[in-house]
Amino acid sequence: MQQIIQWLEQMSVTHYGGNSVQDYLVTLMLLVLGVFVARGARFVLSRLLPRLAQLTASDLDDRIVERTLGPLAATTLLPFVTIGIGLLEMPVTIRRLLNNGVTVAMNVLFAVMVLRVVDIVFRHGLPRWRGQSKQGVTSQALEFGRKFTKISVVVVFAVGILKTFGFDIFSLVTGLGIGGLAVALAAQETLGNVLGSLQIMTDRPYDVGDIIRVGGHMGRVTTVGLRSTKLLSPTGVQIVIPNKRLAESPIENLSVFRGLTVELTVGLTYDASAADLQEMIDVLKNDISAHDDVDDEVEVYFRGFGASSLDLHIVYFIPDVSKRLKVRSEMNLLVRQRVERQGLAFAFPTQTLHFAHESQAKSP
Repeated sequence: MQQIIQWLEQMSVTHYGGNSVQDYLVTLMLLVLGVFVARGARFVLSRLLPRLAQLTASDLDDRIVERTLGPLAATTLLPFVTIGIGLLEMPVTIRRLLNNGVTVAMNVLFAVMVLRVVDIVFRHGLPRWRGQSKQGVTSQALEFGRKFTKISVVVVFAVGILKTFGFDIFSLVTGLGIGGLAVALAAQETLGNVLGSLQIMTDRPYDVGDIIRVGGHMGRVTTVGLRSTKLLSPTGVQIVIPNKRLAESPIENLSVFRGLTVELTVGLTYDASAADLQEMIDVLKNDISAHDDVDDEVEVYFRGFGASSLDLHIVYFIPDVSKRLKVRSEMNLLVRQRVERQGLAFAFPTQTLHFAHESQAKSP
């Protein structure tokens, strides 16, 4: 026991960097205690808060509790760090820097919690409200609001952190205003895309999940961002189109239509008789209308006499736009099979030349 007392007395008189070994050990024990308190707080909160959240009918608070539990418990460690810093002797500059670091950590933890709450509200709460209230709020408007809110939260906490380190926010904003013109010119394309996204959300020409055609590209809308819109083409290729271009280009939204009307002209050779043409018309009309993915109202008629063919015109309707490629392929094969089965032939551009006899060509 006497040796332990002597060892403790020796630690109290042995100094490093202006602090005794005992001071360092006390600070270390305090930090270890803070870690255990944080873990204990997480354990208690993980048992208490979910039970309180279950008292409500909505599962929104359950999601919030689940996502914010970790950062909330971590904040209980910071007071112990602050106390530990106060126990040690150190230069004023170092102490201020460490205390500012604790403040920054507190701001970051709260920012993480707020950002997670924003995600949950915009991805789970507001879409549910939109469905219940039947308000005209598109999914891209919600996505834009989510991103804008998160950016605003980051800016607010960043300003708070800068003020913690003594930055003059007014002077900083003034400096940014001086260089704002150069930044605006450099980011003109980006700003144009952001404004384009606002215009898209205002006009609502399409929504996520719609099939659109623009500028020779066609696909299903998968993402509407601040800068661009992403499409997934029928071949599985991702197409990224800047919102500025979308705002300035004609957009065909195939999903707003009830279906897709397909027109097809079939040219048959001139050796087909009138009876052959009428029989071909009847066969095509019956067989195409019998297809499961084609509307019953099918039009097939003799369109006219072409330069090298007798033209039949076919008009049919596909109710499900997503099956358009498959159905058109099947209809084209069906037409070819029926023409071949009827013993007819497809025409192609030909010319028949008649030469007069030389003696007949001479004048008397």
